[in-house]
Amino acid sequence: MALDKLTPQEQRILKLIADYMSNKQIAAVLKISPRTVENHRTNMREKLGLSGQHALLKYALEQKSK
Repeated sequence: MALDKLTPQEQRILKLIADYMSNKQIAAVLKISPRTVENHRTNMREKLGLSGQHALLKYALEQKSK
């Protein structure tokens, strides 16, 4: 399963992305910097073979609906 490639922190971020949260909002919830959130997003896109900024949001929403 593709989600198994993600770290627990990345999985938490993916769930927050599915709730339409911005990097700044995610950073506040997880008490990390917005830049760290962006780094996680980049790593997740690479691990999942996704390209484009909105591809990760679309993937997150698909996973939320399962």
